[in-house]
Amino acid sequence: MKLAYQEDLTHNACSSLMELPKEAGLLSWNKAGENEFTFACHLANKLDIEVQWDPFNEYTISASPNITLATLSMQARWQLLLQVTGEQVKVRCLSIDDTGFLIRFIFKPDMSLEPCQQWV
Repeated sequence: MKLAYQEDLTHNACSSLMELPKEAGLLSWNKAGENEFTFACHLANKLDIEVQWDPFNEYTISASPNITLATLSMQARWQLLLQVTGEQVKVRCLSIDDTGFLIRFIFKPDMSLEPCQQWV
């Protein structure tokens, strides 16, 4: 995705995503669709909306490593909604492995999050 972003800025001679919607608005639908960033900016231009985004900000939650998010969820006792076997369930993380993936948590399908079952 980062490569597509850089290619898009270079190809359209833009220095940032703030300039790209104007340039992308001049392209045809098919040409704009060749790159996901160009296409998003093309749509924003056609809808006459201004979109401000920073897709690679190192401080966004999506840029955080799994281990960091899992550790925080354990410390703060966050309740997360996950889909498990086709049902939405509330989950609280009890332990994680070295990569940050949940290996043990408690859940209850009726969403009450009372300790009831441990899933390993």
